[in-house]
Amino acid sequence: MRHFIKTIIVTLALTASVTVAQAATYENASRLAAVMGLANEIDRAIGDAVSAVRSQLVQQGAPAQKIDAFIAAFRDELDAGAPQLLTELTHSYADRFSDAEILELIRFYETPAGRKLVDVQHELAVAQTQAVSRWVNAAAQNASNKVSGATNDASV
Repeated sequence: MRHFIKTIIVTLALTASVTVAQAATYENASRLAAVMGLANEIDRAIGDAVSAVRSQLVQQGAPAQKIDAFIAAFRDELDAGAPQLLTELTHSYADRFSDAEILELIRFYETPAGRKLVDVQHELAVAQTQAVSRWVNAAAQNASNKVSGATNDASV
């Protein structure tokens, strides 16, 4: 019986230390999310999504009153979900980095270069998305030309 009680105490102690370590990592990951400006990026993404959906609805010819009502509801939903998204993103850092690595990242983001990266990260994301889109479109066009050329050659 004593051995069983000792085993339970040791198990509980180990479980508690693991829980504390995970909480510390999440706490540090929250600090990292803050210095990386993730909340601001989520706010910007919400604004971008609202603008894109509004433009799409206008192009589809939806009535202005319906567009406004939908956009208000859409924005409310996005705003309401933003804290959960931030929590999920923060957990993704906590799951992939150790405390030491997260602290190292925090130190980087607190440097002038790190702050500059935060300031331009949205511009970089837009530029990268555009570059990938151009690359994929060019590859698709080249593939289409090759297939068209091969089809024409085969029929000759």
